[in-house]
This record gives sequence, C-alpha cells and structure tokens, in this order.
Amino acid sequence: MEQARISLIVLTNGEEAGLSHCLQTCLDQNYSNLELLVVTNNSSIISKVSGERCQVLFQAGTPLDQLRLAGVRKASGKYVMFIEAEDFLASNESIAKLMEELQEKNSDVFFTNFIGLKNGTFVYPYTTIWGELMPFNYLLFIRSYDSFRRLGGNIFDRQKLLELGDDLNNLSLQMLSWQLLKLAEQPYFTAQSQYVWDGTKQIPPFRWSDELHLSDTFALTQANQSLPNSPVHHKSINIVICVDERGADQIRVLLYSIEVNNPGGGTIYLVYEHLSDKQKQALETLGAQFTRFKLQLLPLSATDKYLLKQISLRNAHLPLSTYYRILLPYLLPEVDRVLYLDYDVLVINELTSLYNANLNHHFLGVVRDLGVIVKEDWSKSLFNDSYRDYFNAGVLLMDLAAFRKYGVSWKLHQFIVASTPFFSLEDQDALNLFFKDAVEYLDLDYNYVTRLFLNALPAEERSLEQIKILHFLGSEKPWQEALNYPLQLQLPTQIYRSYRSQLFNTYDSVSPFLSCIIVVESKNEIKRCLETLCYQDCPELEVIVIDASESSEVAQIIQAYQKQFGHLIYQRAESNATLRQMYQMGNKLAKGSYVTLLNALDFMPNNAPLTKVISLLRENQLDFLATMHMFTSNGQVVGYPAPETLVDTTEKSITDLADYQRLEYQNLKGLLVKRQLLSKIFNGSDEIMVQRVFEASCRSALWQGYLWIEG
Repeated sequence: MEQARISLIVLTNGEEAGLSHCLQTCLDQNYSNLELLVVTNNSSIISKVSGERCQVLFQAGTPLDQLRLAGVRKASGKYVMFIEAEDFLASNESIAKLMEELQEKNSDVFFTNFIGLKNGTFVYPYTTIWGELMPFNYLLFIRSYDSFRRLGGNIFDRQKLLELGDDLNNLSLQMLSWQLLKLAEQPYFTAQSQYVWDGTKQIPPFRWSDELHLSDTFALTQANQSLPNSPVHHKSINIVICVDERGADQIRVLLYSIEVNNPGGGTIYLVYEHLSDKQKQALETLGAQFTRFKLQLLPLSATDKYLLKQISLRNAHLPLSTYYRILLPYLLPEVDRVLYLDYDVLVINELTSLYNANLNHHFLGVVRDLGVIVKEDWSKSLFNDSYRDYFNAGVLLMDLAAFRKYGVSWKLHQFIVASTPFFSLEDQDALNLFFKDAVEYLDLDYNYVTRLFLNALPAEERSLEQIKILHFLGSEKPWQEALNYPLQLQLPTQIYRSYRSQLFNTYDSVSPFLSCIIVVESKNEIKRCLETLCYQDCPELEVIVIDASESSEVAQIIQAYQKQFGHLIYQRAESNATLRQMYQMGNKLAKGSYVTLLNALDFMPNNAPLTKVISLLRENQLDFLATMHMFTSNGQVVGYPAPETLVDTTEKSITDLADYQRLEYQNLKGLLVKRQLLSKIFNGSDEIMVQRVFEASCRSALWQGYLWIEG
C-alpha cells in the first residue's frame, strides 16, 4: 500500500520544557512520507529548528490556538496530526502504525488513544476502546473519552480541516471534534496508544449545550411549549410493572400496596417475556381477589423479543426486563398515559395526584435521584454542571401518546442498541441521556429512595404521610435479612413487611401449615433467629417463641417483630425449665399441621427453604421430613455441597439412616414432623424421641438440602 503523506504540526511558543524532546521524536519516525511543520508566535524558534527536515511558520503576536488554520494551509500532507509541544510520540514506529490502521480503515477523521505521563510514570487511561463510531454516538464518545477533547495526537484529512475554515481556530476542542465527526465520511477511534500526553495539563471537561442533545426529544419539547396544556383528571390509573422470574416473587407485596391505597382503581399491566406457570397462576389468583384494580398479564411477542435481544447485556448488572418499558407505547396502543414502577418500590399513599401531574408537553415525569446517584457524584461524570438533573428511572410517568406521535420508542431502541457500552447504570443512563431536558421533574414524594432516610438534607426530609412511593434502591432489600441494615433503614423495611403481613392475612388467610418453635435460654442472637424467620416469604408459617431467659429485652424484641409478622406467638417459661419442657410447651400452642424445633442461636440461610420444605411435605404427603443444616465456625458458615434431592426413607429403619446423614437424626432440631406425632414422644433422650417419631410415621423422607444453620 502506498504511503499517504502526513504533516505533523507542532504548535509552540518556544518556551515549553519538552519542546526539544517532542521535535526529536517526530524527526525519529521511520515513516518516510512525512513532513514536520513548526508553527509558532516566537521568532527565536526559527533559528533553533529550521532545516531540511523541519519547516517553520512564524506569525508574531498570534495566540497559538489561532494558528491552527494557518498551519493546515501551509501543510502539504493529505493528513494532518497536531502535536502539542509538551507531548511526544511513543516510539519511532508510532506514525507508521497509526497510518497503517488509518489507511486500512479508510478513515478521514481518526481519533487515537493516548498514554498519560504523570510524575515520570506512564498511565494508560483506556485499555479498551469500543468499536467504530456511529452517527448518533458521537457525543457519547466526546463525553466519555478525553481523546475527543484534545487536539494533539489525532489524525485528520487535511481537506476536512480546511472545510472548517475559521472555526478551526475559534471552536473549543469539544466542538471542534463534534464538527469534524459530522463532516467525516469514515470516522474511527483506535485503541492504539502511540501519543504521550503530558499529564500535568488538564484536558477540558465535557460541557453540555442545547445543540449537543443526543436525541430530538428536547427540540420537540421546546417546539410544543407554546401549545395549550389540557388538564388531566383521571380517577382510575394505568400502572405498568415489568417482571421476570427474579422479581415475580416480590411484586405481590407491591401489587397489594397499590390496591389498598388507591380507591379509584384502574389497571395494572404486568409485562413479561417468560414466567413459569406457577408464577402466572399465583399472580392471576391474587389479581382475581382485587376489587379495585384489574391485573392483566401482558406477554412479549416474538417481534418484541427480537428487538430486545439486540440490546447487549455485556457487563450489565440488571436483567433484560429493565428494557421492556421502551416498548410500552406499542404494547399498549390504546393507552395514552401510564405510570411505570420498578418491582422494588412500595406504594404507601394514593397515586392520583402523581398520575394527573401536568407534564407540560414533556415525554416523561421523573424524580431526581437525590438519594444515591447525585450524592455519590456518579451523575457528575455523566452530566457535569447539570448533574443534579439526573433522574431515577424506577418511577416514570410516561406520555405514551407523545411517544407514538413522534416515533420515540424506535429512536430510543436504536440509541440503546448502539450505546450500551457507554452506560454504567444501563437503561437509567440511557433514559437520562436520551431525554435530557425533555422531562418534567416531579416532587421527591413520588419516588422517595430509602437511602434518603440515611443522608437526606433538611429540604429532602419527608414524613410517611407525605411519601407516596418508597423505593428500596440499592442492596438493602426489605425481603432479605435486614439485621445488619443501618438503623435508619429499619423503618422502611418494617413498613414493607407490615404490608406483606397484611397481604398474607387478607389474601392468603390460611391456617398455619408449619409451626416453628424457638426456645430462648438467653437473649443472645434471638434477633438474628427471628429476623431470618420473619423475612421468609411464607404465609403458612407460624413462629412460637418460648422464653426462659429472664431478660425483658426478649419480650421487647418480640413485640417489634409482631408488628411486621402476623403469626408470632410469645410465651414466658420458668427459668429452670428444661429444653424438652419448652419444646412441649411450644407444641401445645402450635396450630400448624407440622412442627419444627430450633433454638435462639439457630437461623435460616436465606428466605427460600421453608417454602421449599412446605411444598415437599404437601406434595409427598409426608409425616416426617429430615433436613440438613450448616454450622458456624469462627463467624463463618460451614457446609458442603448439597444436591437438594429428596430421599424416600419410608422403608428404612432408624439404623439404616446411618447410610445417609446420621447427624441429622441425633436431635429434634430441624426435623419437620406432624404435630400429632410429636405430641406423643416428649420423653427420653433426643435420639430416642427421634426414633419414636420416625417409627410412628407412615411416610418419611430426607431432603438433602440446607434448611437451617446451627449457631
């Protein structure tokens, strides 16, 4: 391939400490079709650098950035690379390597990666670069990569620079890149690092301006501002929740909170790609019991799935279901306005005022993300000076009619498909960038992130009566163990569990199927034990605490949990009561079909096992089910892989069970036994009692899965 000529233009005032080194690295290049042009406003440079291999262009009294165009006009190369006098080329092959790739890509605007030099150490800011440029991604590159906000080291077709005319001297580096990218026929960004940038200089930060919006939503909003606003007075509301298997277990509480707090009712659409038959049946059963809201399951079509599958989830921390909402205008063609809710919110007051909010011709009604993103400065890297406008996407009031009118969904889909590598918070970043300045900001009450209980400024503090929607953003979810949550987050967690308890009592009002008897001999660890029981997503569970600790704190702890857990019974016992006597006392109070025994030091590994064992007991008509358990050692939970298989032990003798986990048959803890059988065996050693209840059972099994942890 014939070498294209390139002109290296060094802009210098002659006083830069690194000038000599800069020029020498240019002269040392092994690329033969190269010229070096020094452009300066200092006449003393002429005698120092002029020669056969270096030309000098001198213009007295002109600022260096006003000499760019003059240098380009003087240059003879097809391509031009500006080099700042403090910088230098990494090796004598730098130009050859860059030009080889430029010609291979047939690029006319070729941005390059660079190496930073700070305190004598090389720093590589970007070890990977994402792909070739696409038209609507130019601004994302300019915002994300410093290479697009510096002049030195990039290579441009000389004719493109000449087309800019005086703008080459007058535009900021950011806008210069923007104009060149718009002129380019084949722009490219290489991962090669061949240019060394003096790290003591600061690369200008990205600055937003009206002309730099990433979509036409801002322009459309501005154009419509002169139109009259039609007041919105909806009594019933349309709500959308996008759900997958991961969130299906949790949304029942959200659905209940919507139903009980909104007397005007409406429709709740559950958009999904795949749900198990069991999940769908559970949701449909719940919806059938609602009197205010109609619950409608809305499956994605094959076309919807195809469009969504184009979105990359590489390095994503959220599932694909978070993007379902971009298709809502076409999934709900007859609905003009919806309230979108993430699955980790809780509605605690009426939503009519939110649903009827005036959007002032904006596409979305949103709430600023003050609780997490703004306070943790993430939004500064995205929005710079306007960082406080970053909004949380967990609650969105969406004008679907406007989306359809202007074809916004398809544009948004294209934008997301091409841009996901630039996002840290996936769809939320995409929505913030795409709809920048095209959203109506609503009051904090409508999306009150629970982190604000930790870090709210005085103006951000709200009472529970003011808050309409609680948003459990972050890792502290209310359906998980909350023992180690900050004290300020205990209140919203308790509110969520109170709603869950009401849900169970209202729609799952069945008699307890399983009674878990907890004996307390001291106050130590009772909180952890109760916490891991009370966050079980299991309406058929009853917890009975028999307390022989002589500590008033135990009763206080129980009272706190009784507010958030409907089936919690507390009974005092004599301090000298034996363990067997306390178990027997609990069994007399139990109402469940089955009983399991633990003590206050024991706890559950997660919120799933009790639901699992109840299902096993019911499906297999068992009288006796043994389970496995883990141990704590030096504060760590110790166990070994469990296959989670069910072994039928009906035809076994108690001695045969040594072939399995004999340890699980040495005491009553963790066994699930029919209550009538257990009431007859409280006599003798633990092993004798286990043998008696096992022999009295008609059907027995061992679940080779972990039910509990021995503290």
